[in-house]
This record gives sequence, C-alpha cells and structure tokens, in this order.
Amino acid sequence: MAVAAAAAALPFSAACGLWHPVRPGSTSLNGTWDFRLYEADIGESNEVEIASGRIEVPGCWETQGFIRPRYKRHHAKDYTGVTTRTFEWDPSWEGRRVILRFDAVYFGFDLKVNGTSFGRTGHAPNLHQFDITHALARGQNKIEVRVLTSQLPDWLFDVNDCWTLAGITRDVEIFTVGDDWIEDVVFVPDVLERGDAAFEVRVKTHGGGDAPRIRLLDASGREAWAGRGRVARGVLRSPALWTPETPNLYTLEVEYAGQRIRERVGLRSVRVRGFDLLVNNKPVFLKGAGLNDIDFLHGRAMTREDYAKRLRLMKAANMNFIRTVHYPLAPAFYDLCDEMGFFVCDEIPMSAQGNYKGYLDGDWLLGEMKLRAEDTIRRDKNRACVIMWSVGNENAYRPVMRDVLVHAKRQDPTRPFLFPMQAKQMMAFSLDPIPEVDIYAGHYLKMAQLDELLPRLDKPLVMTEFSHCHAEGFGNFEKTFARMLAEPKMIGGSIWCFQDQCVLTDGADAAEGKMSQRNVPAPFQGVWLDGSRFLDSHGIWGSDGLVYGTMHPKAAYFLAKRLYGLEGVPEAKGVRTAAAPAPCGSLRLCEDRPALLLPDGTAAEFVLKAGRPRGLLIRAQELVYKEAGVPFGWDPYALKARIESSAALPGGGREYALLFRRGNDESSAETLRGTARFMPAGGGFDVAYSFSPSAECRGKFLEAGFGFMLPPSFARVDWDGFGPFAAVPGKSLMDDPGVWALRSDDMRFGGNRMHVWWALLSGGASALAIGGEDMMASFEASPEGTLVAHGAIAVNYGTKLDWTPVEEAPPAAETKIEGCFRVSSAHPRSAAELTAERPFMRTYGR
Repeated sequence: MAVAAAAAALPFSAACGLWHPVRPGSTSLNGTWDFRLYEADIGESNEVEIASGRIEVPGCWETQGFIRPRYKRHHAKDYTGVTTRTFEWDPSWEGRRVILRFDAVYFGFDLKVNGTSFGRTGHAPNLHQFDITHALARGQNKIEVRVLTSQLPDWLFDVNDCWTLAGITRDVEIFTVGDDWIEDVVFVPDVLERGDAAFEVRVKTHGGGDAPRIRLLDASGREAWAGRGRVARGVLRSPALWTPETPNLYTLEVEYAGQRIRERVGLRSVRVRGFDLLVNNKPVFLKGAGLNDIDFLHGRAMTREDYAKRLRLMKAANMNFIRTVHYPLAPAFYDLCDEMGFFVCDEIPMSAQGNYKGYLDGDWLLGEMKLRAEDTIRRDKNRACVIMWSVGNENAYRPVMRDVLVHAKRQDPTRPFLFPMQAKQMMAFSLDPIPEVDIYAGHYLKMAQLDELLPRLDKPLVMTEFSHCHAEGFGNFEKTFARMLAEPKMIGGSIWCFQDQCVLTDGADAAEGKMSQRNVPAPFQGVWLDGSRFLDSHGIWGSDGLVYGTMHPKAAYFLAKRLYGLEGVPEAKGVRTAAAPAPCGSLRLCEDRPALLLPDGTAAEFVLKAGRPRGLLIRAQELVYKEAGVPFGWDPYALKARIESSAALPGGGREYALLFRRGNDESSAETLRGTARFMPAGGGFDVAYSFSPSAECRGKFLEAGFGFMLPPSFARVDWDGFGPFAAVPGKSLMDDPGVWALRSDDMRFGGNRMHVWWALLSGGASALAIGGEDMMASFEASPEGTLVAHGAIAVNYGTKLDWTPVEEAPPAAETKIEGCFRVSSAHPRSAAELTAERPFMRTYGR
C-alpha cells in the first residue's frame, strides 16, 4: 500500500529542486545493483538485450566490462542500461518527505519507483532530486533507473572531447525532510579593505516556522558569530581568510524546523577591477590546468581518493587554478579544493562543440540551457574555491548564449562570468563584445593574435586553454607563459590538460585497427602496462596530459612545475659541472669501413641522425599538416654511412667522403653527401662534419647530427649538461644542469639533450665519450643498437594548434647538417648501478 504523501502537491521538481542539497543524515544506495544492457540503431526502438549481470553503482558500463568504450560521437548505436535495486522502508520516514538524489547519471535517465514514473531527466553531470514519498510502500521498494545514451535532444552538451562512458557515475542517496524544510542557503562573503570580513546569509524556507538560527563556527568548532532570520548579516574582525596559500574554512550552521544544515565556507571576495582579478582585494595570477572526470580504472565514477591523487600532484606542480572541463565535477572535488586551496573555474555543462546540430541556433534548447546553469550554480555557489563561472566551452557565439549568461548572472551576481572561445571566435567576439562578459577567455592564441587582440580589450583576458600537451608536444608553453606574465591585461590560464584521457582495456580495439577516427596505427594508440593491460587513449585524441592516465608524470609536468613556481621565465644557460672523462686507451680509425674501433675491438659505426623516433609526436604533426608520405622525420632516422673515398691527412688524421640515403634505401635519390674529418687530439679525435642534401630530399630535419651506433650492450649513458629530460629550444626549462646517468631501457633515455659538455656511452669493458662546448647531444636505443650523436639541429616541438616552429623549419633540401666535437675512449661505468624508470611496457610507440 502506498504511503500517503505529507502534502498533496509535489514541491520538488524532477529536473531542478529549489532546496539546499542536504548531505548529513543521508542513506546511501551505492552498491551492487542488477543490470541489463540493450542496444538499438540510432533513433530506433528495436532494443536487443546484449548483456546482463550485477553492476557497481557508482560505476560505468564500460569499465565494468559490459560494453567496449567509445570515444566522443564515434558509434552508431543507442544504448540503454536498466539498473535496478530494492531497499527497505524505514519507519523513521513516516510522516516525512523522502527525497531520492542522483549526483550524476550519464547521459540521462528515466526513473521509476515501484512502477511509478518520475519522467525523463538529462543534464548528465548535474544533481537531480525527486520527492518519491507518494510512490513508496512499507516493506520492500524497487528503484528502476533506465540510463540513456544518445536518446536525449541535448545529450551532446555532455559528450565533449572525451570517452562517452555511461552509467550512474556518482552517489545515489535518500534523505528526508519534514513538512517545513530549508529550500536553499546562500552565503555571500565580502572581504573589506582593512581585512575584516562582512557576510550575508540568505535562507529560503518552505513553511511558516520560526526564523532560522544561523551560526558561524571557526576551525576549532567555537562560535565566531550567531544570528537569526531569513536574511542575516554579520562582520568578523581580523578573521582567518580563505586563499590558496591559507585555505581557512568556517562551518556555516543553519537550523530550522528540526532540520540542521552544516556547510563549510570560506571568507573571501572576488571581483574584477580594471584588468585585475582581485581575490580578497589583491590581484591574483592564475596558474592551472584543466581537469575532467576520467580514471583509467573507474572511468567517470571518480572516488574521493581519485581526486585527491590529482590534486596533490597539481599542488606539487605549483598550480593554484583548476578549470573543470567541461562540466561540474563531483562534490568531493570541491571539498578537497576548499581544503587544499585551489581557485576553480566551474564550468556550466553546455559545450556545443562549435554549434553541433544547430544547438545554438534559435532558442529551442534555451530552457534546457538555463536549467543547466541553475543546477550548476545552485549546487556550488557557496564553495570558497569557486571564483568564476564559465558558460559552456568553445561555443560559436549566438544570441542564445547571451540569454543564458544573463540568466546565470541573476543566479549569482557575486562572481565573474566568461565564455571560453577558440582563437578565431575570440578574435571575432572582441570586435563586438557583450557587456555581460566579465572576463575574456581565449584558447591557443598565438603571439600575432595577442598582438592584435590585447590593445582592444577593455577587460582582463584569461587563457582557459593556452598550451596543449599533445603527444608530449607542449613546445609553446615557455613562450606563452612568459607572454602572459608580461602582459598587464592577462591574468593567467590553464593548460590542456592535466592527465591523459585513458581507460583500461585489453588493447583489442587498437590491435584490430577498429574505429578509423583514431588516425594513428596501433603502436601509438595508448600505453601497454604489460602484455594484457592497455591504457587506451583513442590514439592522439586522449594523449594530451601533463601526466599519464596512471598519474605518472611526463616531462611536461616538470616543465609546468618549474615555471609555475617562478615569477618569471629564466634563460637556460649551460654550466660545466664536472671534468670530462679521462681518455682510456686509444681509438682507431677504420680505413675501409665507416667506423671507429674501441680498444677492445668494438665497432662504433658512423651514423647520421636525420629525424626523431617515429612516436606519437611525429604522427600528430603529420596529421595536422596532412603530409602523408612526406613525414617530417626520416624513418629510420639513423642513416648508415657509405664511404665514397677516404684519405689520410697530415698529422695522422683522416677525411672520409660519406654518402647517406634516406631510409637506408640503396635506391633512394634522397641523399646527403659530405665529409667527416678526424684529427688526433686529447687521446681521441676532433671531428668536423658537413653534409649537404640532394635536391630530391623531402620533409624536414627536426633533429639532426653526426654520431655513432654501438651494440645494444652499451646500455648506460652519463652526461654533464641539462637533464634528465629530453629537451629542445623552447622546451628545456624543466631540466637542471648537472651530471646525469640513465640506462638505455629507461623510459626517459631517448631524445635530445641541451647544454651538454660531454656524454659517455658505456657497455661492458668499453666506453665512448663525445665532448664539446655547450653542445646538444642525442641518445637513442633500438634493437639495432644504442646511438650517441652530436646535435647540429633540434627544432622546437610545437604543440597542437600551434606547430609554428615545425612549420617554420626549413625544408630538408635546404638544410646543411654540420658541426664539430671531440670523441675518445674512456673508462666504462656500469648500467647495473642504475635503476630504470619503466612504469610501462610500452608507451605511445616507444
């Protein structure tokens, strides 16, 4: 028998409730639910059951093995997951309203309780609450959640450039209220010029009870202020203010009609004045990254510890700012940001990916868009960490966007609002902006665009995406960050993105070449943890983080950490820190073979490095420039030398006339010819080389130089120079000067090093050293051997949307490769003394 509702009317809207989200006293419905999965052709109703079993809630279908993960819109099926569970009536609910809350369901759902329908709900990342009192029965009750994928008209607002993982992805809870209850609480602090803090508390109630009792408690639980009323104001003298450096929190307690709400709040103010963003009346500069809900094990069902791992790494990288991309994250995230001290740009989930399917044409989705804004602001408005709201992401500007912005500003007039825009959109918008935008927000603005844009801006500019860590590119970070620091109108920005977007699979999709949208071959599509576990990044799409999906830092993480910890961008200068290795034994030149012989007879073969290893970075560059068949890097990049002639030189030296062919292909007309001169010096030889390309040479030499290939047993390199990470001009400041050592099986072994004075490659009883004045040196390991080379050329990596340095590199046919260095034999050092950093079996093709 259904229990009578406490009132005939239903005061709680299924789509958006007007009440404060009660957390204490809730009953969790998380756990194991029954599950059935159906598929149907897009737009059809011919559902076919394809899987069933038990599923963990919160959780995603894909990470629990019910369906293979799909990326973005790359699928041709609708999926529906029917998730059910039972729960027992609690006698304490008698005479009270029972509210069922879902913190997030992707991408929408139909709800039934004991067969009673509560309608269809979208807005995947927003909170939804339902008054289910009238549907309940004493004894056992059944919830049925019919989770939808692409059946809702506005579902693409929630897809973004990410995995389309589905399910009940956040907490499910039940709580109760009486006939009178607290509908909403608004806490508005304001820090005064002298450091005191004024605040206003507005309490919206249902019912005619006494005025609410309000208290503010300090960190020790002592009462700092008390008052009564539905609107109350107070002032604290010399309070503990909230900042990222001092994230002090108070507890706001509101009591009304037997209901008590407690919420942690911070005393801080936010305003825009001129070209400054002021927090507590002091200008702040934002140093951050974008963060989204993706974990390789849990998918979108992030746990508190999942968030904590990321935030600890972000804090260690000197970040003070996080942009949620592209939707509000789970409540636990904001709890932690309040505690740990982060500024947050909270994003209203409204990304039309330009204007996909005409989402922004006319006002046919205006109602849904306004609800998304209301739901986001209502839930997070009292968070100290939230200092601004962004309305969608990279949407083409249309009048409907202004309508949403005006509506959103009515919900919260205390924080600035912005529209994050692509560079072209930002340039156009700046010619005819709307006054409601408080801060301009541009993405990947190049130097020339900033030159044009900044003089006409009348408000500050934040780069909500300013450097894309795409396939370890990140080559514009140093120059862009330096520009941001130097410009009075720029208030900082966020990197895209903090972590790779990966899900754990068996690698079958990549290995079988499924999903043509991946654009890259199987070896580059993710990270193999071992022979059976694969972190799938969907090729180049999700490989754009400062850290891998496991939270293991990339070199780019250390670059961001270094510069975010400084007030300016320094110049990198080479510093000699140790004497060069003493020569040991003598090298011999081979007259009829392009090689040196070490004292133990090991041959060091002459090679010309003419490119970079064919990893994900090269693939990404090729795809952007669509130079299929004309790759930027020659593959293989280590060209074998052929002697065309050899002649003795006065003083015991020798000059070799050498020929190199592209790809070591004897039929190739793409060649480099020139000389390598070896003159005895310092127990070894001074080497001078110069090679000119033939007119047929295509592509570009992004890295090039002359050196030596030794057997794979040469498994250790030591060098005096900048390290430990591979670097090129424009991406070098994550490194420090010093003496470094790596094993050849270390994940960070390969690549160019800068400001090097000497490098020593050791194997067994032999070692080969090269040296020079503040030079570049390359190390690479392959099944064919271990390479050490003097660097003549190293071009900045560039980054997605700004491969300018790569584009500006001269064509190979116009590029001479030349340089000089010293080579000698030396005492070897043992690779066994070192521990290799090898968190993965293989990473993005390496």
